[in-house]
Amino acid sequence: VKKALIVCHKDADGIIATSLALKYLFYKGIEAHVVCLSHLNINYLKSIVKESYDLYYFLDIGSQKEHLLSKNFSQVVIIDHHPPGVAHPNVFKNVKIVNAYFEGVDGAKHITASGLSFHYFYHADSHFYYYLPASSAFADHQPFVSANKRFLDQAVLRNQIKVEKGINLFGYSTKPIYKSLEYFLENYSYKMNALHLLKSLRINPSKKINQLNKDEEKKLSTALILKGINEGIIGDRHIIHEVYELKEFITLLNAAVKLDEVKKAINFALYLKGNMYEIYEIYRRKLRRLVKKARNKVNIEHKGIAYAILEEEDNVFTGTIATMLSHNEYRDRIVGIFMPYDDNYYKFSLRYHGDKIIDLGSKVRNLISMIDIDGSGHKNAAGGIIKREDVEKMIRSLSNLL
Repeated sequence: VKKALIVCHKDADGIIATSLALKYLFYKGIEAHVVCLSHLNINYLKSIVKESYDLYYFLDIGSQKEHLLSKNFSQVVIIDHHPPGVAHPNVFKNVKIVNAYFEGVDGAKHITASGLSFHYFYHADSHFYYYLPASSAFADHQPFVSANKRFLDQAVLRNQIKVEKGINLFGYSTKPIYKSLEYFLENYSYKMNALHLLKSLRINPSKKINQLNKDEEKKLSTALILKGINEGIIGDRHIIHEVYELKEFITLLNAAVKLDEVKKAINFALYLKGNMYEIYEIYRRKLRRLVKKARNKVNIEHKGIAYAILEEEDNVFTGTIATMLSHNEYRDRIVGIFMPYDDNYYKFSLRYHGDKIIDLGSKVRNLISMIDIDGSGHKNAAGGIIKREDVEKMIRSLSNLL
């Protein structure tokens, strides 16, 4: 192999898996190019890839499309943690499938595509990057159990991640506490003056979280809890190389890749370098506008399913918007966000945050035989594209899960 193409899912797990792959390919002296996609459409991919490659890697993407990939590309490796679309990994001679489910591992809970990639692309320097598969577990809302816990334990052992109890807000060592608090309050739709609150507690607003003493952390957390804010304030925080708290690291990484700053995202993942906050502020402004619009357009019907159709072009935000709404206003409901994919299709993201046991990914895969839909996912998160006129059918069908 002299030249390879990496096709990855356009999110944190996809770009972390890609970063690990690039380190390996560089180590082997193999030229590599990268394409990030929010949805794998084979015809679209072929239209933008003008060169030929010796090998095509599909990272965190490609499951359910193994047959199409075999037909359209010479040599393929699919590394994914989503349920596969074939019964065993050796169906096609020109396709190597590395999938959690073929190893008896639940890809929704116990390992990410980055975790699988860490093992697949292991080389002499890989031990410097245990924090990456550990971070991808957090990015994909997976618990630190099984393989994910082993990655975290190794990262802690090698001083790549420090785990401690404390206030868990964006900007651990990089932002003044008033700015960290503003980000948090905005994300959870709380209307409160962060500067006023900090001054009333006699906490210097220009301090950073890592500069607060235990008494100041206790005063601030107590004040927020007394105001009815108790989600995500105090708990385990995971500090990467003494600089970035895990949530901040993943947020910055996601912002870069979703805004097509792929090189900056990879550089940040591997070396924690680059001014990511300029990118994040652009991302944040776009996301704030779209979340506000989604909240104003939400329909609630069919046993409480909440969904919004936004005629916007920034469809990479569907998953983030759906996640935010499902964790805040619409807990215990399936949330669906639909945005244009092309003239005939919407890109959609489904999320569920609640106490019921449902399987969105399985439901979406079952719908493929009934309506014009192309998608998959895990139990509490799914996505894909759907014919515009079939949205109502999907919503009615999803109501059977509640």
